[in-house]
Amino acid sequence: MTSKAERRRRKAARISLPGGSSVAQRSTGRDRSQTNQPEDPRQVALQARCRVSGQPLTPEALRASTAPLRGCAVGLCIEHLHPSHDDQARLWGVWQEMGIARRAWRMRNIGQSGDPQAAAIAMLPEPMETDTGMRVDVRSAAERDRDAKRAADRWEAAIAALPWPWLKWSIRHALDGFPVECWRDAAPTPCGRNVVRALEIIAEARDG
Repeated sequence: MTSKAERRRRKAARISLPGGSSVAQRSTGRDRSQTNQPEDPRQVALQARCRVSGQPLTPEALRASTAPLRGCAVGLCIEHLHPSHDDQARLWGVWQEMGIARRAWRMRNIGQSGDPQAAAIAMLPEPMETDTGMRVDVRSAAERDRDAKRAADRWEAAIAALPWPWLKWSIRHALDGFPVECWRDAAPTPCGRNVVRALEIIAEARDG
């Protein structure tokens, strides 16, 4: 049985309209339970990714935008030019390895990451994970410097072996963060196509 106080509260929560009808009153003051609903903090970033990639703001597109390559202009070019998920994973892996090697070399030698401009379209918070392998890097500083240089030199040699100068120029500029556009108007630019072509050649040479 409803108490008188509860009936008065319900009656006060509605607005009477002409003709005897009524509607629920919007929450005011501290009672904003209807408007203060928890929101996924990633939604803004996911919507930005959809707009950049030219995808409609559908639930399916938003879910697909959580993929790492959707957050990178080069990744968008790879996805656009290679529908196969296997090809996407292979080329994205090469791009990531090149970027990690270049970043590690910079950090060891000049103390700056020099992250490429093509890397950040919209940032998404990533879940924190603990390495369960309990691996500890026991290398000395000199050994880390040596290994970082070797990795960077290996990828630089792969770039130098590319057959055409415009491929070398495009991928070096994308890696080094020069103001070049790889993706524009929901499609790869000529530079973006050159970067993907360079990755294709490097991946083929690496895989033998």
